[in-house]
Amino acid sequence: MNTADICRVCMEDDWDAFNPLFNPRVDVPVTPEVMISDCAGISVEQDDGLPGVACTECLNALREAFKIREECHKVDRKLMKIFNWIRPEFSIGRDSGHSGNH
Repeated sequence: MNTADICRVCMEDDWDAFNPLFNPRVDVPVTPEVMISDCAGISVEQDDGLPGVACTECLNALREAFKIREECHKVDRKLMKIFNWIRPEFSIGRDSGHSGNH
């Protein structure tokens, strides 16, 4: 079985076009292997003996998943900044509320 003709993401082998996982592309901020690692949590190494390509459909899905992941991280950082600033007020209110019940 030739691993250059199998999509690393979906295992399909009947696609006309495969995209290398380890080559940087102008239209994406990171390589497809980084997107797979970050989004799926699996290790993808260039010389691991497994397919080193993804079909166009999976590459597009990876891009979308990576964009959503990045947006979630961005929003999380913003929320943590906002709520870290507000949290002490909530903590004081909760602590004073609980102290009165003892």
